[in-house]
Amino acid sequence: MRQFYFSKIFLFYLFFTIIFIANCTNYDITDPGPQPIHLEDVEHQPKLNVLGILRPDSANSAPLSFIHIEGSCPINDIPDSSIIPDAEVKVIKFGENSPVDTSVFIYTDLGNFPTNEYRNSSFFPGQGTYQLICKKDGYPTLTAQATIPAIPQIEEGTLKLQKNTLAFKINRDEDVGLYEVTLQGKGWLVKDRFLRPTRGNIAVEFSLIGIPKGESFFKIFAFDNNLSEYFTVNLSIKPNIYQKDFSTVENGFGSFGALNIFEMEIDL
Repeated sequence: MRQFYFSKIFLFYLFFTIIFIANCTNYDITDPGPQPIHLEDVEHQPKLNVLGILRPDSANSAPLSFIHIEGSCPINDIPDSSIIPDAEVKVIKFGENSPVDTSVFIYTDLGNFPTNEYRNSSFFPGQGTYQLICKKDGYPTLTAQATIPAIPQIEEGTLKLQKNTLAFKINRDEDVGLYEVTLQGKGWLVKDRFLRPTRGNIAVEFSLIGIPKGESFFKIFAFDNNLSEYFTVNLSIKPNIYQKDFSTVENGFGSFGALNIFEMEIDL
């Protein structure tokens, strides 16, 4: 009697196991999930797409700040070039909640760069808040705001150069989301990036094993929160998962950010 009862249970589970396996054989993890029964025919509305970076340094006396502008387009009508060379571009510096200076950017290479971008030959910005305004007929006016952080500072007493290690700490700044530190000499360069921690200063350590001795220098690039998000946002394509458009601008697409730089020579 017990043997018959056991056989009935065994057959019961065997039956459902076979059904489960049979159903799984037609399933693929890449198969789409439930799909909508209706797709709205939304008309494409052109918007400006920008990448703007404000920075205080220069190359051959030419300022390195630039604004790159393109126009959006429908996926079924992509033009040969989406670059817009004739927009009206202004960068406004703000003081105490009011504008104190306006710089007009024009589409140029300044005779110094390999490509044209929107630039201003006398724009050398310092710490503070700046607003970007981009206008072009047929597109909504794009606006954005960025804050150039203070020059990054090394915490006093933390710079230590030992036989095989260079270590120091960077003072934490709420206006900075990401730091990039480069150590460079003749014919070599090493670098690393550090996210701003929730609390405390940023500990940096470089191994000097294999690095030639002698005069070198390092730079600390402090990226504002806009550029920090731009450099670290996850833009991977995941099937069947909606991802919101990434943007730090209004009435358009793209990012407008800023950075500041600390430089120091050091003898390794």
